[in-house]
Amino acid sequence: ATTIAAAAALSIAAGTRVLIDDRVSLTVLGTLRASGSPADPIVISRAGEAPWGGLRLLAGASAELDDTWFLAGGGDASLAFGHSSSQPVIHAEGATLAMTGGGVLDSPGKAFGGAGAELELEGILVSRCDTGGQIEASRTTIGTSYFLEIPDADGVIDDDDNDGLYVSGVLVTDGVEQPSVIRDSVFAVGEDDAIDHHDALLRVERVWIQGFAHEGVAASVGRTVTVVDSVISDCDQGVEAGYGSPTVVVEHTLISGCEHGLRYGDGYDWEVAGSLTATGTVAAGNPRNVWNWVNVLGGPVEGAITIQCSMVDDPAWDGQDGNLAGTPTWDGDGCLAAGSPGAAAACDGDDVGPRCPP
Repeated sequence: ATTIAAAAALSIAAGTRVLIDDRVSLTVLGTLRASGSPADPIVISRAGEAPWGGLRLLAGASAELDDTWFLAGGGDASLAFGHSSSQPVIHAEGATLAMTGGGVLDSPGKAFGGAGAELELEGILVSRCDTGGQIEASRTTIGTSYFLEIPDADGVIDDDDNDGLYVSGVLVTDGVEQPSVIRDSVFAVGEDDAIDHHDALLRVERVWIQGFAHEGVAASVGRTVTVVDSVISDCDQGVEAGYGSPTVVVEHTLISGCEHGLRYGDGYDWEVAGSLTATGTVAAGNPRNVWNWVNVLGGPVEGAITIQCSMVDDPAWDGQDGNLAGTPTWDGDGCLAAGSPGAAAACDGDDVGPRCPP
């Protein structure tokens, strides 16, 4: 391994190609600045046939990466991190990472790992990696980014927790829990969950999720995940409030083409004691638009789901708390078509879907 000492700084110029030997990692205790550009990016990849290791940012380190691409990394099994057994290509532990542009591609390791870190990822692409990443007890902000073909596009589910992103726990600063945000991003084609929430404080905002074998957004253990202004389609389950006591809030979101739209409960035989609230949401075109079923009970939990001012085409919910009956149809602008159920409830050119009065 190569180490940048705590008092040292390494700068990498635009257009640089860095080739690293088998399973070798670059450990940063100081500062790393990679100054690529869209026209002249930096590429870090393997020197031989075997993958290299990863970029390791340890306690107190910081890295600022612009238009830097990481390929064929995460090859050191002795540095595996997370519940899928692979090394992160970029791992921040008690460190700070700001990455704009570039991304992580075609790697046997997970793209990102985080523990007690602060991560800002903007405009990146992650594709064909073991997972998009496992982020634990960190403050994470992700914007205008793409997580595609996780771990690959072969359509074979290996059940190795190949999530688009697994977000667990929170970073506590001066006694305050720091929320994480994923916004204006796309998750498409994956063999597990797109976003797996595990006792995190997470907001998912204006995110498009499509084609994941399991959940679009899966929540478990505790704390809160809020899904706002998003689209989830072609997953096994759109949004799931699973084991433990997570609080799941869905607002102004479309869920369609999934096997189950809004789900309370999961596939485990474990206790489920959280809540699922949907407001101003359309869950339609799913064989089951709403499903309240906890395996360990062999049935539903009364009062666990709240649906308001939404369209779920389910007689148990239609006509209650401002909900509208029927299945919506759409016009060419993505708004409710004239004559569609709920057409008078929304769409002024900027707004799609029913909303509760303020």
